[in-house]
Amino acid sequence: MADVFAERITTDGNKIRVRLIADNRHVTANPNHLLPFQLGYELSYSTGTIAAIENGWSITTLTELRRHAVENYLKSFAAITGDLALITYLKSIIDAGHWEAYNHYVFVSVFPDELRTWYDIDTNRAAMDSFIDWFNGGHQLTLDQYNNVSRLIVEDL
Repeated sequence: MADVFAERITTDGNKIRVRLIADNRHVTANPNHLLPFQLGYELSYSTGTIAAIENGWSITTLTELRRHAVENYLKSFAAITGDLALITYLKSIIDAGHWEAYNHYVFVSVFPDELRTWYDIDTNRAAMDSFIDWFNGGHQLTLDQYNNVSRLIVEDL
């Protein structure tokens, strides 16, 4: 997932381009909402990318970028896109205090050395154990016909 951020968030002089959704041609907005999820999602990332790009890609910068995007999405777009399970779930991780450990878990395959350094600190090891206990205690993302990642109608290709 980190490589997707690096490939799809680019700069050109003083311009930032965010294109996280690869192909929007076959996705239309749910008629019950005014704005398609993917537009709000990409806009939520765009305002937090400068620091990540300036500081380089790492678990730390991706953790902050993603936190900013979730909080910005909820503040700016949730009312017009609807309540989305993915965003709600990510916010629940933040609220439970597991955001840093969760992101280290998500990006371990891309930044294994950063995880090892982070995990060697006792408080971080305890934070990862706490996240794993929380996750295994019934806090997985569950999707069904009423609880979707996105409130979009995907047309047949």
